[in-house]
Parts: sequence; C-alpha cells; structure tokens
Amino acid sequence: MGALFSDCFVNIQKKRSAKHHKNTNAILRQSGDRLKEMQIKYQRDIQEVEMAIQSSQAEVCNTKFQQQSKKDRLMSLLKKRRTMKHYLNVCIKRNEQVLAKTLACEALEVNAMQVTALKQTAKAFESFTKNNSVENLERVSDDLAEHMNALSEIDDLMADNLPLSFDDNDHEELLKELDELSNPFHGKNGAEVSTINVSVDMLDMPAPPTANPELGLQVTPLVEKKRQVIQAL
Repeated sequence: MGALFSDCFVNIQKKRSAKHHKNTNAILRQSGDRLKEMQIKYQRDIQEVEMAIQSSQAEVCNTKFQQQSKKDRLMSLLKKRRTMKHYLNVCIKRNEQVLAKTLACEALEVNAMQVTALKQTAKAFESFTKNNSVENLERVSDDLAEHMNALSEIDDLMADNLPLSFDDNDHEELLKELDELSNPFHGKNGAEVSTINVSVDMLDMPAPPTANPELGLQVTPLVEKKRQVIQAL
C-alpha cells in the first residue's frame, strides 16, 4: 500500500510540474508577443514625430513670437522622440530577456524528458535482466546467427537467378561484333584484308601459243602480264 501511494504521489507531482512548465511557457510567449507589438508601435510613433519635426523646421517665422513658438514645439517633439527611443530600447532588451528565459524553460523541459527516459530505460533493463538469463541470451544470439546465415544463402540463390546485366565492356564488345558483321572484309583484329583490283580484260585467258617457248620464240608483253596476274591470283 505504501508503494502504491508513493507512485500515485509521484505521478501527481509530475502532472503538476508539466502543467506549471506549460503555463510558464505560455506566459513567456504572450509577453514576447506583447513586447513585439509595443516595439512596432514605438517605431511608428517615432516616425510620426520625426515627420512633425521636419514640418516644423520648414515653417517660416516672421516674428519673435512665432520663432519662440517654433522653438518650444521643436523642443517638445525632440523630448518626445527621445522618450520613445528610450522605451523602444527597453522593449528590445526585455524581449531579449524573455526570449532567453523561454529557451531556458524549453531546455529544462528537454532535460526533464531525458531524465524520464533514462529512468524508464533503467527500469526496462532491470525487467529484461530479470526475465532473461545469460543462457537465454546466448540461445537467442545463436538462433539469430542461424537465421542470418539462412538469409545469406537465400540472397546468394536469388542473386544467381537474377537476369543477365550488361556493363560498358559488354557494350563495347557487342559494338565490335556489330562492326565485324557490317564490314565482312575487316579481320577480327581490325586489320583490313588486302585486295587486288582485276579488270574483266585481265581475267580473259590468253590464247595458247602456236610455237614452242623452248625453241626461243619471243612472248608478247600482253601475254606475259596476263600470266603474272593469273599467278598472283
């Protein structure tokens, strides 16, 4: 019973603390928004005062009374501008302070969440060590290793059944084969086969000699040329 009431008290304190932090952050945000509005108002009022000063300076005074009135009005406008600038600077400084406090409260909330997470982690480890002994952990580790090996074998089998893929080297080899098919007179190593241009007249067989060449008969140049071409073929 004592432990139960203790846990209930701790939960109530946590809820109150969280609610207090939320209220504090809300008040700080409202203060920051209000200070920003005041800054915009003071800046607008300062611009109006500066415009009034410029218009008063442009007035022409012919008498001493007008000059004195102009001087008094300018002094009043200058005091008003200085006062507004002072409170504008005060608003800027207070806004900076409110922003710093807001960030500090948010950091405290994060710290509280981290502490809570650490406590919950410690409880989880404690319950885990109670329910799982070293032998159970070793058995689970061995089972996991076996499953990983089985998955590795399945991946290898799946990789073997993958479709054939072509890389840049295969593409270049296919282009070479295509070039060989398109140009049949080129060799495999890219060297051109030497060819001899033969006309139709050169393919005509010469008429057989009527005389015996061993008897010293003279052979004509045309016949000799045709015979050399036929031997070259």
